[in-house]
Amino acid sequence: MENLQQETERVQARIDALQEEEGSNLESEAELRRLKQLKKNHQAEYERKKKEVAALEKQAKNKQKTEEKVSRERAKLDEIVKKRNLIEERLNSPKPLDDLNQR
Repeated sequence: MENLQQETERVQARIDALQEEEGSNLESEAELRRLKQLKKNHQAEYERKKKEVAALEKQAKNKQKTEEKVSRERAKLDEIVKKRNLIEERLNSPKPLDDLNQR
């Protein structure tokens, strides 16, 4: 993007120099039109790239938020699995005879 901005500035400098040097002969008018169109194209490309970068930055930010949410949910799930495993372990463990006689 920096390249496009610099190129636009260079083209504008060439336009200004051409206008000062040549005046209004036919060849310089054609060159002037070409340079103005080139400048317009560079400016349009710069604006398009700027919007593209902003969209990509937004996309990256959203992806990061989603990854953080997934990480939190994964931690919650891990905690639930630990609790379930602990309960299953207690249920499957052999009961001492004294505990069974008391019931």
